[in-house]
Amino acid sequence: MKRDSLHRSFISALSLFLCSSAFYAAAVHAQLDPTPYLDAAESCDPSLTYCLPVEIWLATVSEEPVCTPEWLAAQLGRAQTHFAEIGVGFELTEVHELPETQAHTETRSDRDALGHDRWTEGIVHVFVVAQLANVDEEGFINGVHWRDRDDTAHRWVILSATAWPLTLAHEFGHFFRLSHSEYDVSMMNREAGVPFDELTFHEDEFERMLGVISDRVEDDELQNLVGDGDTESD
Repeated sequence: MKRDSLHRSFISALSLFLCSSAFYAAAVHAQLDPTPYLDAAESCDPSLTYCLPVEIWLATVSEEPVCTPEWLAAQLGRAQTHFAEIGVGFELTEVHELPETQAHTETRSDRDALGHDRWTEGIVHVFVVAQLANVDEEGFINGVHWRDRDDTAHRWVILSATAWPLTLAHEFGHFFRLSHSEYDVSMMNREAGVPFDELTFHEDEFERMLGVISDRVEDDELQNLVGDGDTESD
């Protein structure tokens, strides 16, 4: 009887140890720490007419994020610079982790799955993945503006970790209903005739985006973190 009691005690202790170890392992591999990304990102200037909230969903591979805080801050910073021309800025409000199973986006269904259950109204959602396949032909792309095929009113941006510095700003252009253009100065022109660092939006594109943003804020499709979007005339 004593031996049986000792055996049962040993089994109980072993079970407790294994459960504790499993819990510890889960805790170690819990969630991505968003703090460095939030700290690195430039805040929206409150003097702008619109500050739009941005949530980032960041993929990890082998438990490592696919991009650094500095890389993400640079992407957002370039967007801030260009959109400030029309009184629009972006505020990084949250950073979430994407599972490694979604780090490689290969099909239309993969693109749908990124945001289908994560989309919320009022937020600009950006998903950063390790690799983004071109679903129309062989190869890979740096970014895309995507609409959920089950509800095309739900839209988000998917950004590859290989993206160029202007990619996020370009995809925000699509997010606010710009098409590819033929303006030489425009970052929406895939064959633009000016140096890369001089690309921006054409004045017609700025005007169109401002109208879209104003309408979406008015219809509560987008939050404005600095008020109701009204401006005072000089």
